[in-house]
Amino acid sequence: MGVLTETEYNELSAKEKITRAKIQLGYEKPFWAYLLNNIKIKADKDYGVLGNMKTICACSSGDVYYDDDFINSLPELELRGVLAHEVFHIAFEHVKRFKSVKDADAELFNICADMVVNNELLKDGFKLADGGVIPRNDKFEGLGLEVENISDKSVEMIYSELAKHVKKCGGLGKRNGFDEHVNNKPNNKDGDGNGDDDKGQKIKGSGNIGNTESQKDWKQTLSDAYAYAKQKGNVSGNLKRMIGEILNPQISWKQKLYKYITKEIPTDYTYIRPSKKSIASGVYLPSTLKENLEIVAGIDVSGSISQKDYDEFIGELIGIARGFQNVKIKLLTWDVKIQSEYEFKNGDIENIKNVDLKGGWGGTDVNCVFKKINDDLPSTKVAVILTDGYFGRISEEIKTPTLWVLTQHGTDAVIENKGEVVRIK
Repeated sequence: MGVLTETEYNELSAKEKITRAKIQLGYEKPFWAYLLNNIKIKADKDYGVLGNMKTICACSSGDVYYDDDFINSLPELELRGVLAHEVFHIAFEHVKRFKSVKDADAELFNICADMVVNNELLKDGFKLADGGVIPRNDKFEGLGLEVENISDKSVEMIYSELAKHVKKCGGLGKRNGFDEHVNNKPNNKDGDGNGDDDKGQKIKGSGNIGNTESQKDWKQTLSDAYAYAKQKGNVSGNLKRMIGEILNPQISWKQKLYKYITKEIPTDYTYIRPSKKSIASGVYLPSTLKENLEIVAGIDVSGSISQKDYDEFIGELIGIARGFQNVKIKLLTWDVKIQSEYEFKNGDIENIKNVDLKGGWGGTDVNCVFKKINDDLPSTKVAVILTDGYFGRISEEIKTPTLWVLTQHGTDAVIENKGEVVRIK
């Protein structure tokens, strides 16, 4: 399609602008265009889903409802970003994933979803409308929240990171958004819904996660969209990873560990160093002070553990050190006894890289790790044990929340109910 002047573009109807945006994305962003062609985009004047908030709303059924004035208020590039934002939530099934989080706060979960969505769209070259949860340089600061390294985290990981903080602070900061949430089935007048007159409970803010259950196989649609975009030679590496997590779901021990860490970090407040966010408003507020969290990482160095397993675990320790500056890691290597001890703190990545893992060859007895923790490391908040699980009975009392990280072909037969178990894939 040809280039339009601003006047010519403004003369188009809202429906024509949406059609134009979808066609343009077909040339430039084939992945998103493919997804958009699998949803229904409808003028809300015929349905009344939006109520008093005249913006845009997406339901997980694949229906998007828009207000004409809102669409007409957007510059052309921002409209493309808004449409991609809506279909992202739908295709990646954020409603279904929200329901899988026990006792989750809907508004906070939507904020976390928006962080992931908008972060990826910005990396993919989209221009986003004002009023949303907009990260910068893979980081979000606002609403009293701060999240770093968004690209490395799922929606659920970010939610786990923030939930305790929000609860302690008494809720979220005030915000406005460019779109709407609907928490049950909208009143579909054309017969594609259930005909329920209830327009749905609305949740204030950006995001757009409706609660209508989708009949479409979005996993297959995502797979087809990825294949189509790959044919066109246009799909980002991070998007490929995200699609892979949806199409081939597996328990990530990194996410489990992240959950443990964020749950256990004690938080307090201090007036010694005022909050940067309060300076501009002229109000002297305390800043958040996070105390050191002590983690014990116990690496099985018996003969059945490979160098590849060592390398992978060391890589994850580096990720912990990078992500949590206030975490102190006590690394123990063990077989039938503790072979070596290391300590890393304040993001000491270089020293972690230089660890030389060498094991004994006399057998495997994990009790030595828990005895060391009980006798000498009582302040340990989380224990992470990397092993293949081939050891004898666990007789030592386990007093610390423990995450067992098993190698691909390891066994949990002896571990039973002595902590959470995940497996490296």
